[in-house]
Amino acid sequence: MIPGKLAQSPMPRLSDIPALTRYFTGVVALMDHHEAPLNYVESLASHGLEVLYIPTRDQHPVELLDLLKASFFIEHHVKSGGAVLVHCVSGLGRSSVVTASFLVFNGSTAYDAVMELRSIIPEALENPWQVKMVRTYEVFLNSLSELGLLRSVADWIKAADSRITRHLSKAIQFHIELHDPLHVNAPCMRQGLRQLITAYLSGKNILSHIDEELCLPETLDYDYSGRVVTLYIDTVDKPVVTLLCDDDCSVITNKAMECRKHALELLGGDIVFKWDYYSNYV
Repeated sequence: MIPGKLAQSPMPRLSDIPALTRYFTGVVALMDHHEAPLNYVESLASHGLEVLYIPTRDQHPVELLDLLKASFFIEHHVKSGGAVLVHCVSGLGRSSVVTASFLVFNGSTAYDAVMELRSIIPEALENPWQVKMVRTYEVFLNSLSELGLLRSVADWIKAADSRITRHLSKAIQFHIELHDPLHVNAPCMRQGLRQLITAYLSGKNILSHIDEELCLPETLDYDYSGRVVTLYIDTVDKPVVTLLCDDDCSVITNKAMECRKHALELLGGDIVFKWDYYSNYV
């Protein structure tokens, strides 16, 4: 992706690891737990490679805050004169979300990053939800920069509990998805993002003082399960928000109806919430 600095590939074999050390100083590994060979991450580390392991399910987008963590990891190695290999299993989907997002982190637009990546790897980004996450990451980065929170968030995720990090990641993602594209630059989008992030960074329980604007993003991951992967929003006839989920989301869908006031202001009409399995849309 960046000659001599950043590359992506399928998952290397264990026998390939010694050769990797001639070209790379760091590895971002994205395969899920069951996809990795026994002691794979430990083997990378034992050969002197710094490893950032972000387990991500196949065909899924990488979580928003994990993308930020990966971007700073890659930047650190590149600025130190090193190089990073990013891989999942096939080297097409999850890996491409990370490398395209780093191009955005480096100043590209999401569109240009996706086009540049696909000019090198035509099959890159295996489904529209992975592409959508690159766009969401662009909005997220721009918002953090404007709010002056980029470094604070980057420092927070280094020490934060992984369960809390994933929940905040989901809440931010849903907040952006509900506003993008028509209201992505609206003051309410930035203000909600600031409130959401500063609450978690200060250790507050946001659910105890949540306002209407953040009710829905928080409720969509109220149980911290991460089961809602993304939102499919259709406004052609009347607003329909479909929760694309890994598991049954009927309870979350019912709870979402209790937080529909702000969504009505954004999307208009008699809004409907429903859910379906994410796997049916990839």
